[in-house]
Amino acid sequence: MSVLLVILVVVSTLAVVAATVFLFFLGSVLSRIYHSIKPHVTAQPPSLIPSLPLFRHFPATARVAFRPLANFPSPVHRIRIPQSPVSNGKDLVFSVKRDDLVSTSLYSGNKVRTLQFVIASCEAHQESYQNAKLFAIGSAGSNQVVCALTYGKSVGVNVDAVYLKSDLPDLDNALNVVSALSIVPKSRINLWDNSSGMWKLLNALFRSGPDRVFGMGGNSIAGTLGQINGALELAEQIESGQIADIDALYLPIGSSCTFTGLILGICLAQYRGIKAFQSPDFKIVAVPIHHTFAGLHRSIGIYKAEWSSYIPTLPKYNFHHVSAFLKSIGAIDSTFDLEAAAGDFLTHHVDIVADEDIVGLYGVHSTRSLRAASYDTLLQVFDGTNKSEWSAESQPPVPWICGHFVGKPFAVLLNDLERNTRNGVEKHLLLWQTKSAIQPKGPVDEWMQVKEVADDSKEFGKWLKESQPHSLLRRGYIDVADGKPEDYQFIMKETSLI
Repeated sequence: MSVLLVILVVVSTLAVVAATVFLFFLGSVLSRIYHSIKPHVTAQPPSLIPSLPLFRHFPATARVAFRPLANFPSPVHRIRIPQSPVSNGKDLVFSVKRDDLVSTSLYSGNKVRTLQFVIASCEAHQESYQNAKLFAIGSAGSNQVVCALTYGKSVGVNVDAVYLKSDLPDLDNALNVVSALSIVPKSRINLWDNSSGMWKLLNALFRSGPDRVFGMGGNSIAGTLGQINGALELAEQIESGQIADIDALYLPIGSSCTFTGLILGICLAQYRGIKAFQSPDFKIVAVPIHHTFAGLHRSIGIYKAEWSSYIPTLPKYNFHHVSAFLKSIGAIDSTFDLEAAAGDFLTHHVDIVADEDIVGLYGVHSTRSLRAASYDTLLQVFDGTNKSEWSAESQPPVPWICGHFVGKPFAVLLNDLERNTRNGVEKHLLLWQTKSAIQPKGPVDEWMQVKEVADDSKEFGKWLKESQPHSLLRRGYIDVADGKPEDYQFIMKETSLI
């Protein structure tokens, strides 16, 4: 009996040691990814400073490297669902921040905001290290990978892709991989079933060389600055009267970059006295898109817990490091504790909806978001901050509701909107549309590359074939064995990349 007890103690001890070592290693990897591409700061701001809300309200930030990539500010559109039967036949009306429309030629979406600071820092890094390799990482449905490859190529920064895992089969996820294969040669696309990509990533993170890794989902100090600017941009649109002040802002939580940056930006807007977000009940309603993080939040409150400040990529970790950076460059003075303000906002003005039926599984629609997405053909754009630019021939497209990201917070917004409308409660709800309206098609023959990759990886070809559409606005399929490129290319848009 005593021998058995000794064995149990030894096994338990080894298990604890192994778990501790793994968690330490994981934390080290996440920290190194987060800090891999640091903001590039110059001694003096450039002679011609881009007209960004962040630079105007906090002039010291103009010393941070910045590369204009798209047309900001993104418009805010008023959307209606006419005569909804679930709201006693009344129209459902809400607003959408249209980051999906910031480019008509390359790529749109909220990732462009992060990349404007990150890619500029990469350009500065490659001036010093011409042979440095840059890796964009994500799962198969990653918007960040497509965005980094697209704009990297547009400005002459060589970016390779490392896909860490496949997502569940879904046409939107598959199209993102196909887009990547249309932008760069397949030799620079490392799929999830090839361990060489992971070794390249670890080499970049743990060797003291010039190679760098993009933060997951853009989550880094530089990337977060772009989302802070987004919040200040919205604040200026509200203060100027372009749109009415909002009562709630709905968005997905993926890497937490957008979520964190908007909270910091709202706190900075209030610090500067911008007349926005003034409703006493104003809140952010955020939905984790990954079932694992949603489960952790339901069980241990991972997004709001005090100890989460030690875990890279989580909001409080980002609050700390971004606040310290802004103080270090003189953007905010020592009398304003931005980290504490953001933490207080997170505690009192953020609802995190992590219900299983809303979140579902990572990378695809949940039951509730699929129901909500069925409204995408009913949506009508009837007003907006850029309405003066519209014509009968150039009405803005309706936002489409992807299952990977924005569909999940849209399901929550729709539920709240239906209830408010039935009860005669007037609340101005705004959805932050994070997904690009453009599915880019680059200069490379992607169909040939897709077939070649599928020949090398039967799993990849099977995954593509199983990836079915879930939006009425984007119907198509990809079948390497029996299909043709015309089955999906009508969804894609030729870009100006060469």
